[in-house]
Amino acid sequence: MKVSVSTLEGHTSSVLCVALDHTNNSSCVAAGAESGPTPIRLWDTRINGKTCQLAIHTHGTATASSSSSSSSTVPFHNGVTSVAFAPGHLLFCSWEQSIAAYDLRLPNKTVLQSCDDHVWLLENFATDEINQISISAVQASGKWKVACCEDGGDVHVFHAGADLDAIGIDHTVLSGVHTNLCTGVRWQPGSMRCLYSGSMDATICMWDVSKSKPITGGHITCGNDATGASTTGGSQLLNPPFVNSLDVSPSVCAVGLGDGTIGLYNTRTQQSLGRLRGHDSATACVTFARSVCDDEEGEAKEGNTQAWNHLFSAGNDQKICLWNLDEGTNGGGGRSGGRSGGRSGGRSGGRGGGDNEDQEEWDEYLKESTTTPSSRSSKSKKHKKKGKRRKKKKKNEEQRPNETKDTEAEEDTNSGQKETAVDPNDDRIPVRFEHPHKINWLDASKSRNGGMRLFVADESNAITVYSGFQ
Repeated sequence: MKVSVSTLEGHTSSVLCVALDHTNNSSCVAAGAESGPTPIRLWDTRINGKTCQLAIHTHGTATASSSSSSSSTVPFHNGVTSVAFAPGHLLFCSWEQSIAAYDLRLPNKTVLQSCDDHVWLLENFATDEINQISISAVQASGKWKVACCEDGGDVHVFHAGADLDAIGIDHTVLSGVHTNLCTGVRWQPGSMRCLYSGSMDATICMWDVSKSKPITGGHITCGNDATGASTTGGSQLLNPPFVNSLDVSPSVCAVGLGDGTIGLYNTRTQQSLGRLRGHDSATACVTFARSVCDDEEGEAKEGNTQAWNHLFSAGNDQKICLWNLDEGTNGGGGRSGGRSGGRSGGRSGGRGGGDNEDQEEWDEYLKESTTTPSSRSSKSKKHKKKGKRRKKKKKNEEQRPNETKDTEAEEDTNSGQKETAVDPNDDRIPVRFEHPHKINWLDASKSRNGGMRLFVADESNAITVYSGFQ
């Protein structure tokens, strides 16, 4: 596999976040920086992958409509913490306790726009710094939602549509679950009711946004892994499994954990699918390679498991891993989770689905999601587990006859299943390489022919683009 490397330049400080335009299926890439006169920049990789097409300046004099009573200039004092593309070619950006949206289609004589050119602004609505923005799927009526999480542990949800002035009016706060920093938030693909969040309290939560509360059984504690990494990459002083990052496919929730592993959870049953281990220190970022749909319809085939079978992860060890979840039995991205993922994606309602999704289908989904193995007899569960262990042991002995099998595993506190760490030499890692800088954020895309591109935001002042993965 020959992977090429290029850069997107223009920032003058560390790049904190990067996002591809998966929502509008365009070739735009946006990134937010820690400081500088233009901390928000955008590139169009089809027009020119090197030249910045638009930059938002920190100081300006233009007047714009705002849902906030304040008309002050957007400060960006401590950097742009997250960027996300929304329907209608909007770019949402967060900084400190505030969030703003910019219409990228507005006529502009120069590449610079003022931070006052926002089309929507809500200042200081959060109690602490915002960490991530996530945009839901668009429903048939054109409605969609914006979610963001903050250091205080809360998740904020805004209802959106054609009328941007109404976003701040319908504001829901999801709270009472996370007791520490909420580091990540992601919508279930195709849905605007099912939302995932992760926290530094080592938990993830699956929310039913329509009821403003967690789905029963959807609050999961990520247990310690017996082979977890230390802060220095050694074998002592294990890191707790803090949730540093998460991403969601129709069938799998992938969680980057502080002990150097990646937790995989079934989105329908909330049961553990095991742990992946490829980093020698905390796993900082995880992202699925989302398919770029270049067909005439432009619709995302979110129920197609092949569109979600590759996962990128980055660690504080500056290593990047590309995981093929079709390989092995615990990955859950392809063979083991494909059929359930297709059903989940369908019931969640994709683009063009009914408003708020069909209630009966949703209730059935929730009912199936909360079904646990406890409904089975203890005898059948015991034999099933034993059979799985025998098959796994036989497979490992055939693939690695000269290696010693690691027998240590940590029991997941919710599912009662064993979470087995995967050896770094597992065939589910087709690529593992070192990045020159500490990594802050990842995003990735997959073309129709299967080629993937990875965009990396790090402590340098440029976006690194790796192309050619297959």
